[in-house]
Amino acid sequence: MQDDVLGVAGEREKFGKPIGSDIREGKRTLIVVRALTTAPPDDKATLLRALGKRDASEAELKAAIDVLKRAGAIDYVAERARELVAQAKSKLKALPESGAREVLSELADFTIKREF
Repeated sequence: MQDDVLGVAGEREKFGKPIGSDIREGKRTLIVVRALTTAPPDDKATLLRALGKRDASEAELKAAIDVLKRAGAIDYVAERARELVAQAKSKLKALPESGAREVLSELADFTIKREF
């Protein structure tokens, strides 16, 4: 989920791949599904025009990403990822304290704290 957030709201230099590439590839990420569920019709149409269009212009990608932002879809997915990590970390408490448990906890945190 965090990878999907970085793919539309990150910086290419930090992320390591072009921003918006999932849109060009037509991936139905949770961000896209959320936006298609909550966005008004004109915004949905804008997003759908770019979704899966491998030769989408930078302007089309920017417009699609703007739809994701306006719909609150990026924030929704980022928050959902944080919630899932918190749930996973709470399950770790059933394990005895150990270096392995600490590593798992740190790994969980890393998945949602990657920079954009």
